[in-house]
Amino acid sequence: MAENPLMLLGRVLGGVVLMQGGLGPQVLGQLLILGTNEVAVAGATVVVAATSRQRNAVVQAAIRTAVPAIAIQSLIQRDLARLEARERREQHAARVAHADVKALKQSNCKLKDERNHLSLRLNEATMKLTALSSVVPPTPAGPAVPPLAPPSSARPARPRTKKRKPASSAPPSKRRPPRPK
Repeated sequence: MAENPLMLLGRVLGGVVLMQGGLGPQVLGQLLILGTNEVAVAGATVVVAATSRQRNAVVQAAIRTAVPAIAIQSLIQRDLARLEARERREQHAARVAHADVKALKQSNCKLKDERNHLSLRLNEATMKLTALSSVVPPTPAGPAVPPLAPPSSARPARPRTKKRKPASSAPPSKRRPPRPK
């Protein structure tokens, strides 16, 4: 339930007046204006300054409090508008993505149907081919090819190599001296 505007004004005015006192009343004034926007607090400050006996107090209060409060309020409104625009973009992107998913599912269903149809046609063609192969006589074979001989159990012959005599088997008189390097 919304607060009565007259009660809101009284609460904010009382909070602003109390904030000009000592530390205890300042805390109480802060609690009274808690939850209100900056423009309402600035307006209450201007009203309190207007009741003082100083010259140009209203103008000074307006310059010191109302202008920054209005600027802050406009910044907040701009940020809120930006957030709402972002939410609208995200919702649009979600709708587009949902539509894409739906289109992909439909395409997938069509592909499955086509695959099933082609599978049935393949089965029919295979059955016809089987039926035709049982009707057609086999073709006459050409000359008989002799079967390959089974592998021999004997080991294949290894090529012969010359055997060298070891150097120590020659008598010492027939040995050659080592070559100089």
